[in-house]
Amino acid sequence: MIVFTGASLVILLLIIFEKSLTALTQLIGECFSVCCIRMWNTAKQKDTRSSDLQDDYGFVYSEDVYKELDFQQLFDEYVKIKKER
Repeated sequence: MIVFTGASLVILLLIIFEKSLTALTQLIGECFSVCCIRMWNTAKQKDTRSSDLQDDYGFVYSEDVYKELDFQQLFDEYVKIKKER
């Protein structure tokens, strides 16, 4: 009985303050949207210098580091490393 009374009270409060709660959530959503757009535009406009790329937690931003290997080349690399051990 207490649960039903509490739930009824909550529903009644939501009905009474529906307009103000809706306006409040809309305002919060707009503020969040504006903040996200500002952060996105700031991140997009940031200049990347070579020093920024070198100090970036060890990530390598170079295409020449990556190379394609087929299975035979991969197996040959494996055998070569196995022989070195």
